[in-house]
Amino acid sequence: MSGMGAKSGQHRAVLSIIVVALGCSPACQSFDDLFEGQTVPSATDIPGFGVQLILNNQSGLPVTIDAVFQSAGRDVRRTTRVLSASGIESAEAVGWTRADSVTVTAWVIDDALLTSSTRGRTGDILLQREFVRDVDFREGDTLPVVILAAEKPPASPLPDCNQNDVADVFDIAWGTSQDCNGNGLPDECDLASGISRDDDADGMPDACQSGACCFGDGACVDMLLTDCRATGGEPLGAGTACEEGACQPLAITGACCFDDGSCGKLNADECASQGGAFQGEGSDCQTAVCEPPIEACCSSEHSCADVPAEECLATGGQPQGPGTSCDSVECSGVAPPLEACCFSDGSCSDLDPPECLASGGEPRGAGSNCSTTTCEPG
Repeated sequence: MSGMGAKSGQHRAVLSIIVVALGCSPACQSFDDLFEGQTVPSATDIPGFGVQLILNNQSGLPVTIDAVFQSAGRDVRRTTRVLSASGIESAEAVGWTRADSVTVTAWVIDDALLTSSTRGRTGDILLQREFVRDVDFREGDTLPVVILAAEKPPASPLPDCNQNDVADVFDIAWGTSQDCNGNGLPDECDLASGISRDDDADGMPDACQSGACCFGDGACVDMLLTDCRATGGEPLGAGTACEEGACQPLAITGACCFDDGSCGKLNADECASQGGAFQGEGSDCQTAVCEPPIEACCSSEHSCADVPAEECLATGGQPQGPGTSCDSVECSGVAPPLEACCFSDGSCSDLDPPECLASGGEPRGAGSNCSTTTCEPG
């Protein structure tokens, strides 16, 4: 009987451990003082194994307490309790559980009591501690866990990226903020930091929205907006759908040659509307050969050749103008007309083109004359 009495007494032993979150002053209160005026639940039928927690919130702030019991390296029990700031609901017992260790975390929850005058804000961690068997408690012990308010706000509260004084994890859990991509950050923080794009400016990350996506060949696929851009498509916007005619094939550009020998990159319709000659889809001005226009060229010997005006002048001939040809021009017996000839010193003389070129000048074109032409030096 004496052995059973000793064992029963061991089971009913109370380990007086006072846990003060974020540091305890040397003048910590005694266990009895902390529980003075509190109604503390107690077990009336204590089994012969495990540990019982007595949770007591004396922080003056409403808290959530998470207790994780582990045995042989794995979780055997996890329980969450919400304790009020005062009164009978500020204390609660957690039933007997056999465990090698217990990790207890307590944090402040959202409540009307949280004002600018209180030393705490939603998400502040007031307690985070692991209790180990044979170190902090023994088999059959009752383990008191007391949560006290910090003397100053914690140095490292839970992240609050949108700075609304509510920790991100609670913003998401309570629906205050959305986390559509599940990365643990409110969507508004993803957008503000550039983690997510919002090209349609609707306040939601594109990675969480789908819509019609148009491709260059006119194909349309309903897909996530970010996937659309990644595959070379053009999204029509969140919530759009692939309906008939939603996407039109893109006109493919190419080299477009003009009469003066210049080249531009246009599609076939644009090239035709500007009087050019389209060189084919995908062609490029760097490789396309745009021939200058051919016109009649009269030489000083009164012969005629259909060549570009530049080539005509280079050989001492007289271009007869755009659209002309030797079939319609008579060069025999016709002296080349005079035109303005500019020299490097800025002077001007009315000469026929061959004579101008032979003298080192630059012909200014049919119909020009020195009275109406300004020659710049150089």
